[in-house]
Amino acid sequence: MWMRHLFIYIAIASLMTLPGFAQPQREASVSVVVGDDGAVAQNDFYRLEFGASGNIEALTFKATGRRISGAGLHNDALTLKPGTVYSLRKAESNLRVESLDDGGKQLIVNAIFMTGQENAADRPEIQYVYTFTPKSSLVRVQVEIHQSKPKPWALLRINELGFEGETNIFSEWATGDDPESGKIKTSVKGPLKSTNWKAAINWSLLISDKREVIGLFAIAPEVSRTFIYIYGANHYYLNGRYGEWDGQALQVEQYWYFGMAPNGYSGVCAEVKEKFLGQK
Repeated sequence: MWMRHLFIYIAIASLMTLPGFAQPQREASVSVVVGDDGAVAQNDFYRLEFGASGNIEALTFKATGRRISGAGLHNDALTLKPGTVYSLRKAESNLRVESLDDGGKQLIVNAIFMTGQENAADRPEIQYVYTFTPKSSLVRVQVEIHQSKPKPWALLRINELGFEGETNIFSEWATGDDPESGKIKTSVKGPLKSTNWKAAINWSLLISDKREVIGLFAIAPEVSRTFIYIYGANHYYLNGRYGEWDGQALQVEQYWYFGMAPNGYSGVCAEVKEKFLGQK
């Protein structure tokens, strides 16, 4: 009798592998795990590894399995004249996770700006709220920075991802409202032009030889614009804000895109357009 049941089980299992047989669908999900050394956030599209200070230290594209990492990948910083750089350092309660009703997760990061062991003047503090959803390559990031009193800074870099050496996998760029795009030339120096999209979403993308894409979309270009900078042969940067700052508080909301662009930048923009405008 047990042999008969075994044969029936094998027959059913074989049928389930045939083309056209309805396979049980795995429900999409997102996870965020916080440890002593940082956090890992992932869904079906990406895997992001965060350091203890909240810097993105590594990115894996799930579709290709390619992982890029490096100490200079995430470079948010403040700079005083004549060039002293204050980088992110972790605050006391710097990483925590919250679950959302729609199945998403949030990673809240609190950090301060320091150079070596010295706090930046007036101790500017920064908070990132990353929102991850199960079925999207988009990651919302809300940034708040404040200091006890206004102080002029020569440069404030927010949402900067830099790609140098082995992390430099990109061969194309795209940006703008009336989209501009092109191949990355290793001899190019200086900033590429960044323009507004009609939906007031300012965006910039880098696309790799395998059609992997990292993009940045600004919600309020009057507060922060996105930029692509290409310096020499091995220095590519995406920036959410790049410029002087002398205020007491600043808020920036943008979306990162970590996914694939099989049809170029137009498919990515269509997904983002649907996300923000509800348009197909």
